[in-house]
Amino acid sequence: MVRAAKTEELLNRNARYGVVFVVFVVSLMVPAATHAASLYLSPASESVTSGQTFMVTVGVSSADQAMNAVSGDLAFPSSQLQVLSISKSNSIIDWWVQDPSFANSARIGTINFKGIILNPGFTGSVGPIITITFRAIAPGSVPVSFLDGLVLANDGNGTDILTTMRPAAFTIVPVAGTVSPESEEHDRAENSTTATTSFSVATTAPPQVANYGRAAVSERSPDLLISIKNCFASVVEWLVNWAGVILIAVFQGV
Repeated sequence: MVRAAKTEELLNRNARYGVVFVVFVVSLMVPAATHAASLYLSPASESVTSGQTFMVTVGVSSADQAMNAVSGDLAFPSSQLQVLSISKSNSIIDWWVQDPSFANSARIGTINFKGIILNPGFTGSVGPIITITFRAIAPGSVPVSFLDGLVLANDGNGTDILTTMRPAAFTIVPVAGTVSPESEEHDRAENSTTATTSFSVATTAPPQVANYGRAAVSERSPDLLISIKNCFASVVEWLVNWAGVILIAVFQGV
């Protein structure tokens, strides 16, 4: 009886250890929950006309993990877009490490921001950070994208949980009644061809007209000379006849 009791106790102990071992192995096989955050632009796409102003919000999404710090650098083609202002209204940021700034530099414009959210941080899918007011300048497809970004978890370790940075693409169309650069270039090429053709016609036409004029004068020249000779002969004959009459009258008077 004693030996049977000890055997049962040993089996129960081994069973408990076996359960613990299985749980341990399973816990190693199941991946730990991952926390992901993203930076985004809203709206992600829009069609605007040249000269129009429009607003774009830069935001953070961290639905399953509280975050307490964020930073970002954005870029855009300054030949097609111009930043007019940046607003911090309605932002989730409590303290700005670096005030939002922008530069409408040649070719590539930039936007920068760095901010902190006080404890307990921010958790949610829509967290506005800044609102940018753009002016559309030149027609075309215009990307606005993140160069760099950072989202830190409110976990005491400053874990970077940023996994995605979503860009935006805007379409700028010409104002009604204006010509796009592509059409203007096409028209310029057509005008150049027309001008070349007209110039060729102009340079070939004058010799024909000039030759025709010289030929006409050359053909009429003999007739003109004969007419002048006949007229001169008539005048001479008239003078001779009247000279005789005048001389006779003079001698008779004497």
